[in-house]
This record gives sequence, structure tokens and C-alpha cells, in this order.
Amino acid sequence: MKNKNFLIPNAACLFTKGACQSSVFDTQRKVIKLIPNTLYDIIKEGEKTDLDLLFKIYNENEDTLKEYVDFLVNEEICFIDTEEEKKHFPKMSIGWDEASLITNAILDINTNSNYDLSHSIKILDNVNCLHLQVRIFGIINFAKIEYLLKLVEKSSLRTLELICDYNNFKSENDIYELPKKYNRVGNIVIYNSPFEHIDNAYMRINYSLSFYEKNIRDDSHCGNIAPSLFCKNV
Repeated sequence: MKNKNFLIPNAACLFTKGACQSSVFDTQRKVIKLIPNTLYDIIKEGEKTDLDLLFKIYNENEDTLKEYVDFLVNEEICFIDTEEEKKHFPKMSIGWDEASLITNAILDINTNSNYDLSHSIKILDNVNCLHLQVRIFGIINFAKIEYLLKLVEKSSLRTLELICDYNNFKSENDIYELPKKYNRVGNIVIYNSPFEHIDNAYMRINYSLSFYEKNIRDDSHCGNIAPSLFCKNV
């Protein structure tokens, strides 16, 4: 009796179906691939349906199905094996535990802010917060920005993302100097810039410097979405 063969997804790949297209997130290679929703459906069907039967179901589109299957195998998104062997390839758990009471926090600062930055960082330190985003709306004293960055350097925070108006800096060079002086700075997003540019991995891995012409006046204007800003790991 012929063994039944199935499409077995690579355990390192996570799949998400969207309204118009789907994505394959390869957590080992840290790559996101966009695929048609029909291919997403075939992956799900191929997990539980014998490939021979799947080709009969898609008889009118057999050539397209073969192209899809070849693509999945060549890109190592899926592989073909028997139901017996499928048991040896369990899906990767996406559950996780964290020792921190709070892992991420946001501090907003504007021209009217008068709260104690030192006390705020100390509170985040006490709960072992790991990642901080600082959103600065408007123009404030640059010395205050550096004071905050120095506080973060002495804390248990691992990374800091700074969102700031271009006009807070005397020169563009001052912006590029920040990651050299402060190791915790992970990303810098500069808004109200005279130009648009994204500089990935400037200085070091897992760092990006982004310039946007858009002006952000308050928290309702935030939300920069771009593939280059995605963190491609788990």
C-alpha cells in the first residue's frame, strides 16, 4: 500500500493570513515572505490531506499547485513526508515566560512636562523593565534629552527607542553621535525632518535610524509602520 504524503511546515516558520495576502515568518533566518492567501490555504490543507488527493481536488489548477509545492519545498517553508514521520516534527511552542513585571514602557515628554525623570526610570528599574520608548513632542532642551539617556545607561533597561523632533538637535551629526555615546539606544525615529531616510544597522546590529518628514504633535499621530522596523525574531 502506498504511503500517504503530506506537506509538513517547517517548525521555524510561522504563518499569518491577512485580508489580501499572507505572510511566512522564518524565525531562524529572520525573514518575512509574502505569499498569496491561496497558498496559505494549500499549506493548511496539505497538512491534513494526502498530496495525491490534493492534486485531484485542484485538478483544474494542477500546474499552479505543483509550482506552489515546489516553491514551498525549495524555500524550505515545508517539506514532504509521510504521516508517520509527521509525528516527529511537532510545532514550535510560541509560549514564553518573563521574569519582569513589566517588559515594555513608554514615556511621553512635551514642552509642559515637569515630572521627575529620575524617579520614572527608578520605578521602571524596580520592576525590571527591559525596553523603553521615549516620545518627545515639540522642542525641549537638548540637555534634558541627554540627562534622560544617561539615566537609562545606568539602569537595567536593555534598549531605548527615541522618537524626537528633528529641530531638537543643532546638527544632523548630533543625532548620529547618540548611539556612539549611549549603548542602550536601539532605535531613533526623527520626525519633522527635511528629508526621509531609513538607515538600518547603522553602528551596530539591531539598530536603525529613521527620518520622516511627517510632524508628530502628540500621541495620536504616532505609529510608524515599515518592514524595515519589524523585529524578525521570537
